[in-house]
Amino acid sequence: MKTLSLLFFIFLLFSCTRSGKDLVSEVERQSPLVTNDISNQQITAFGEDGKGHIWIGTFRGLNKFSVNEYHQYFCTDDSLDIPDNHIQDIFLDSKKRLWISTVNGVCQYTDKDNFKNIRLSGNNRNGLRLSESSKGDILLTTLTGICLYNSSEE
Repeated sequence: MKTLSLLFFIFLLFSCTRSGKDLVSEVERQSPLVTNDISNQQITAFGEDGKGHIWIGTFRGLNKFSVNEYHQYFCTDDSLDIPDNHIQDIFLDSKKRLWISTVNGVCQYTDKDNFKNIRLSGNNRNGLRLSESSKGDILLTTLTGICLYNSSEE
């Protein structure tokens, strides 16, 4: 009888562990994920959009604080997500467009609650800081230079 109980316990343990693993994988594929906390405690950037939402960039994901909840955005296989989870900078330009710079590229937040990835020329996609010139041009500082956003490709 003890052997049967032990086997049942082991079966139950493996069943629960497997279900938990599947659940974690499913959660990581969703973007955005609504939670009560930010995605990581190592904060790398802050910003505010035109609607008053606070954006928090971390070492592991992007977070939008809205009222009493966080919307977490992660890099997935979807082209409408952020290009990397390591956020470098968050910038709101004069046209009220929210820009996100990561270690693997730059994107713009859209009104459809997703992101438009911005194509960068050259090999270095590690965007350190975003800024805007007096003419309204968007500039990205990388490890090796400065990139200029060409709005004519929109």
